[in-house]
Amino acid sequence: MKICIVSDSHGRTDRIEQAARRHPGIDLLIHAGDHADDAAIVKDLQVKAVCGNCDRPGAAEAEELIDLYGIRILVTHGHHYQVKHSLLPLLYRAQEMKAQIAVFGHSHVPLIVEEQGILFINPGSLSHPRGGFQVPSYAVLDLEPSASGVRVRIRHRDASGKPMNGFAVNKFFLNQ
Repeated sequence: MKICIVSDSHGRTDRIEQAARRHPGIDLLIHAGDHADDAAIVKDLQVKAVCGNCDRPGAAEAEELIDLYGIRILVTHGHHYQVKHSLLPLLYRAQEMKAQIAVFGHSHVPLIVEEQGILFINPGSLSHPRGGFQVPSYAVLDLEPSASGVRVRIRHRDASGKPMNGFAVNKFFLNQ
């Protein structure tokens, strides 16, 4: 399964559509908040979106837990977990939800890091990159199930689709 992950689009629906269409075989679009309604531009894909601090209340859930091939993915915007300062509150929430992957936005800064066995993915922003990054970004997540587990490949890309150096992970989760 191939998943396009976006966040903080702030009205740039053109970039969401380009990111989702650029990679053949995308099955799911995840929008980690701040103009989560922008994800509706993609009509033929399954979409999971969460509210951010710039979304109208009730536009979407505050968080989603997605289970794919036994991999639990927690999706949240991150503002309720103070992700601009620390991943620790989000780590505790991911552990509480028994998630192997936590997807978030809010900071507009792309990130991929593993802490205590949990992969944290911030795709960056499709509208206003921050933190020294000059180009809008998103991430593509591939899940490849096998008899013994699930291979997870994550790659961040700039708005033109070019892979971003230093933003790639290849990890295998054993079946439990």
